Amino acid sequence: MTGYPSFAYFWRPAIAAAVLCLVSVLSAVPLWRYVAVDTAALPFVPPRAAGGGPWRATASGAAFETGRSDSSGTGGGSVRLSPGPGRPGGVSAVQARLPLGDDPDDDIDAVRVTLELEAEDLRPGPAEWQVGRAQVLSVDRRGRFLWYWPHDIALVRASQPWRGYETVIPRSDDVAVMYLMIYNGARTGVLSARAVRAEALHERPLFVALRSVVILAWVGVAMWSACLVARARLRPIVRVLLLGTAGLAVIGAVLPQPQLAHLTAPVEATLSAWLAPPQPSVPAAVSGTSASGSPLSGEPPAQPTPRPRPSVPRPSVPRAADAAPAGLLTTLIGAARIGLKQVGHFAVFALLALIALGAVPPRRWLAVLALLVTFALTTEALQLFVITRSARLVDVAIDSGGLLSGVAAAAVLGRITAAARGWRRRASGARS
Repeated sequence: MTGYPSFAYFWRPAIAAAVLCLVSVLSAVPLWRYVAVDTAALPFVPPRAAGGGPWRATASGAAFETGRSDSSGTGGGSVRLSPGPGRPGGVSAVQARLPLGDDPDDDIDAVRVTLELEAEDLRPGPAEWQVGRAQVLSVDRRGRFLWYWPHDIALVRASQPWRGYETVIPRSDDVAVMYLMIYNGARTGVLSARAVRAEALHERPLFVALRSVVILAWVGVAMWSACLVARARLRPIVRVLLLGTAGLAVIGAVLPQPQLAHLTAPVEATLSAWLAPPQPSVPAAVSGTSASGSPLSGEPPAQPTPRPRPSVPRPSVPRAADAAPAGLLTTLIGAARIGLKQVGHFAVFALLALIALGAVPPRRWLAVLALLVTFALTTEALQLFVITRSARLVDVAIDSGGLLSGVAAAAVLGRITAAARGWRRRASGARS
């Protein structure tokens, strides 16, 4: 069956998907999703003081000031982090184990961390890790840092007064221990922290029920849309390509980060090996750690041998390719490592727009483009229900850019096809 599909009945599932996007965003707000069941304060007491404190300095440059009161007036003290002296790319850091969820019977769904940061004359370096940062490091039961787990609390790249930060980090059976790390990797300046608190959270029963209903509704809308595409007046090959490309986009959106990284790792390794120039080695920021596999660089660390107890993560300087001066090859390497998923987003939606717009006349392109933008919002909203994925407006913008590229490609191909048809008609008229 050929011809052009009628898009009047496609608006119903599109409106349903838009409503589900709004419900998903509202249900994912931590205020409605969680309820606090336990609270722990982490005062900045020097580790060598009487009784000790929860914090441990993982590198030089940390100065504890117990005499300063935090914003709540509880006298929790503060810590000042100066760049690690005497080393290129020196890092000073403190870390503490979050005293929540140690009991296996405690079914904690997430941890909320709040703190205040101040930066004085902070100057970041050229590398991504050369900033001030606060993050939660999750470690599994084999002592491995779960690099794909949500972890960032704050990034400080310039001077600022005291400012409060808050984030919610999900927790599951894969996480054995959680550490809070605050570090200063900038070239110059001081990063100070105070008023650190952690709360154990449980998901509200209402949210659990609502999540099940929303997921079932998403499945229903997906099947509804697929049936409409299968019944549309399109060529069979166009139906297969539309359903296959849309299915690929949905799988890429809901696939957990470890499985997604496992699929993209060969491509990233091939591109990095092809683009990377030889670089000298870079000394590690902490003795006993290698220059690769840094938790602070956002890359998977080298896998240590299994230990009976989880080890404490330590900061180190990323690979030499990351610390090298910026250049064309360095930019391409960074794109290969960091931007491969974004390139996949862009390419899939560009292909989807090209296929969809190629099957309809230009007067219907605006309606098709509106449906595809709704689909892009849908794929991001689905990531709200995957712990290791995050829904971001940046990804929606990347998807929209892919759609616009597909529109441009469809317009160019349409002009080329029309010119070819006109040439054939003129050639056949000349022969006759």
